[in-house]
Amino acid sequence: MVFRRVAVGSLVGVGLFAGVAGASPPRLAAFPPTPTSALTATQALPAATQPRFSAPASNRTGELSTGPVAADLNGDGAVDLATADQESHGISVLLGKGDGSFRKRVAFRTARVPVDIVGADLDADGDLDLATASANRPGSITVLLNDGAAGFRRDRTYAAEAFTVAAADVDRDGRVDLVTGASDNRRGLGVLPGTGAGRFGRVRRLPGPNAFKLDLGDVNGDGAVDAAIGTPNGRVAIRLGAGDGAFGPARSYRTGGDAVGVTLADLDGDGTLDLAASDTGGDNVAIFRGNGDGSLGGRRMYRLGYSAYAVVVADLSGDGVLDIATGAFDGSPAVRIGRGDGTFGKLQYLGWVLFGGGAAADFNGDGWTDLAFAAHEEGDDVSVFLNWTAAAAPPCVVLNVRRDSLRTARRYIRLGGCGVGQIRRGPSRPYLRGLVVAQHPRPATVLPNGSLVDLTIGNGRRR
Repeated sequence: MVFRRVAVGSLVGVGLFAGVAGASPPRLAAFPPTPTSALTATQALPAATQPRFSAPASNRTGELSTGPVAADLNGDGAVDLATADQESHGISVLLGKGDGSFRKRVAFRTARVPVDIVGADLDADGDLDLATASANRPGSITVLLNDGAAGFRRDRTYAAEAFTVAAADVDRDGRVDLVTGASDNRRGLGVLPGTGAGRFGRVRRLPGPNAFKLDLGDVNGDGAVDAAIGTPNGRVAIRLGAGDGAFGPARSYRTGGDAVGVTLADLDGDGTLDLAASDTGGDNVAIFRGNGDGSLGGRRMYRLGYSAYAVVVADLSGDGVLDIATGAFDGSPAVRIGRGDGTFGKLQYLGWVLFGGGAAADFNGDGWTDLAFAAHEEGDDVSVFLNWTAAAAPPCVVLNVRRDSLRTARRYIRLGGCGVGQIRRGPSRPYLRGLVVAQHPRPATVLPNGSLVDLTIGNGRRR
């Protein structure tokens, strides 16, 4: 199967189709205009609604994918996806069709074992390039330059002990730099200064705490880029940027478990950045309020129920307030709606799939922010959950029901917002007798609510 089903209460009661419709907000940008994810909440609007999401449209990537990056990579106005594929030793690029579905992946090689990916305009030509961090020994950064049509050329690989990578102009020279974090030996941060045309200078090492994940933003309001670090020792750390490519000493804050996901955003609308971090060991998301001077206030924990991985921040309910979505190593993605004051509402599970890294973007062009999660630990796909809060009915997302019984296939087709069309018998191997051996349209197709899916049931006889 392309997606994995897990028990999250009852199958229908996991929050896929919960909530009520709301008014459509202004159209959202497909991706942040800067290479950081430092987001700002606006004034809270009344009557926030619980967002509703479609069944997951799963799209094949390489093996053990992480990321994803969500952006318009080929300039056609539709949001595309890119993942780092650890066991395939490369990246997958999936071009969006603009309706929430994607074309077949195109693979590009990187250094071995890429474990993180970031998108930024590295060569200042107006399109988004990609860089990956590889956990091969002793570690490296691969830069892939975009030709403007989502054709990526592996430009150069740089030696750098890196488990994670982020991009921003940290030395204020007008060129994008790369910042890396190492996961062992207290190698701390590495800064690869941009030298122009997508090239980078020799890595500058800044010893400090190990890093599972990085995010960059101006935490203390001085105009220089600072670093938020998720560490493997149950803490997050802030290192203030000097504005010349250097970062100061780390100030750490306890999360409770390994922080494999960190995101900077203004969660309470006070104009300063706050921090959301995963707490993998405690199955929580930790929220730290920013004080505006580079320090963080008290921690507030929100229970997830699974080992939290990515923390995605976006306005999912259309009320102008930032919400949080999480992926998990061993459970369903989930959403908590923001109240506008840095606190969050009840937990809403999104589906029956196991996914890690995530991203938010408007994949079908309806003005509402959707979610995408990469499979990471358990497979080779990235799944998109379409936001249909303002729609009268969910889209039909064609799920992969091959090798399921007819009874099970009917159930999941209906859960996907589709209907069962023609059912016929066809040739198959004996062990596939009575199971679905073919379906039309193909899995991950997105159609209007109630569209029909035709099935072929194996008769146990070869042609």
